[in-house]
Parts: sequence; C-alpha cells; structure tokens
Amino acid sequence: MEIKNDSGEVLETVEGSTLVGVNLVGAGLQRADLTGADLREADLSGTDLTEADLRKAHLAEAGLWYADLTGANLRYANLSGASLVGADLRGTDLSRASLYKADLTEANLTGANLRGVNLRDADLRNADLRNADLRGANLSGTGLTPEALRAWDAEFDENTKFDASR
Repeated sequence: MEIKNDSGEVLETVEGSTLVGVNLVGAGLQRADLTGADLREADLSGTDLTEADLRKAHLAEAGLWYADLTGANLRYANLSGASLVGADLRGTDLSRASLYKADLTEANLTGANLRGVNLRDADLRNADLRNADLRGANLSGTGLTPEALRAWDAEFDENTKFDASR
C-alpha cells in the first residue's frame, strides 16, 4: 500500500493493508483518503492531515502531537488512548468517535463536531472547546461541567453525560 500526499507523491510504502506503528512524522497528508485505515500506535506527530478522510480509522494509542487535523473527517474513528496534545482540530468532524482516555491537552477543538463522541476519562486540560457541538457526548471523568461549556458557547443537551469527578 502506498501513502500519497494530495500531489500524488509517495510518502511511504507499507506491506499489506496495515499501518500499525508506522512512522509518518511531519508528513503532508492533506485530503488523504485513509478511510478505515489501521493506524494503531502510529506516530503522526506534526503531520498535516487537513481535510483528510479518516472515517472509521483505527488510531488507538496513536501519537498525533501537534498534528493539523483542521476540517478532517473522523466520524466513528477509534482514538482511544491517542495523544492529541496541541493538535489542531478546528472544524473537525469527530461525531460518534471514541476518544476514551485520549490526551487532548491544549488541543484546539473550536467548532468541532463532537456529537455522540465518547470522551470518557479524556484529558482536556487547557483544550479550546469554543463553539464545539457536544450534544449526546459522554464527558464522564473529564471534569467538564455545563457551566464550563456555556462559557465556551459550546452546545450540549440532555443526552450529554457529565460527571465532574476524576
């Protein structure tokens, strides 16, 4: 399998269909189609994934430190235990994704679609959730409260699960 950037340049050639543990640090994968890709434990630190299609991708335990995921599609993706420290997720569609125990410290989630997302026990210290849509999200163990979400003009509803205890 070849991983190409939007210019068609081959960035990485991988044997078989799995990308588990692959090193793509700093790669330019803008608008890449990685639908359903198995990227568990991959290192995507600093990677440009702007508007990439990562629907149903398996990114559990992946390193996405300071990655640019602006406008990416991560619907139904598994990001459990992933590190997204300082990641840019503005306008990203993460609806129905699993971010269980993910580290989103200082991540920018401004305007992100987080409807129905599982953020249980995720680390959201200093994350920016302005105008994020958290309707139906599981925020148990994050320390987030309805008051905090109101201050960020974030959306939530009666199906949003809160539990301020850590």
